[in-house]
Amino acid sequence: MAVLVVGCGSSHPPLECPSDHPTKSSFEEVKTYDPYEVAGDHPNTFLANARGARPFSVADGSADAFGLTESKLCLEWQLQYDATSCRIAAVRLVHRVRITLPKWKRPKDARPAFVEWDEKMSATLASHEEGHYQIAASAAHALYERALTITTAPTCDELDRQFAMFLKEADTDLQRKNREYDTVTKHGTVSGASPTTP
Repeated sequence: MAVLVVGCGSSHPPLECPSDHPTKSSFEEVKTYDPYEVAGDHPNTFLANARGARPFSVADGSADAFGLTESKLCLEWQLQYDATSCRIAAVRLVHRVRITLPKWKRPKDARPAFVEWDEKMSATLASHEEGHYQIAASAAHALYERALTITTAPTCDELDRQFAMFLKEADTDLQRKNREYDTVTKHGTVSGASPTTP
């Protein structure tokens, strides 16, 4: 009996903001799934093939990651200046999430024990990545709500500084929460993403 460690990763690269400026406040979220096919007739073969097939790299090398949740935020604001102050005319937050998971290219003669292993591993890995999504979605909504509380400042530069600070704080907090989540779940292994091989 062997234990195979199946982990995950999370990434928060910047998102290219749309080229138009917001004219009204809005929140947009898009969540996509990006499976990558993996062949194999045994869990050990499957995992070896998954290491070569995954379309991302493991940054720290400490986890054998097979799932990845990428969360990208774009916060935009439109400012309007009058004679005495600058005010927010509109705020737009775009949150794009992509979850990448392995998908077994199942052979016709797959052993039932391996089918069961794959179903358990896939479900627990997807559940773990969903946890990363929930953390990111909560952070995106909190950032948007916080941005809506800003109304005016003496100068537009001051408002720009406040928004930049909010975005940086949100990103730092999001990364911290994802690290804590991965520590508690051991990158998904606590929730069962490292089942015993059949």
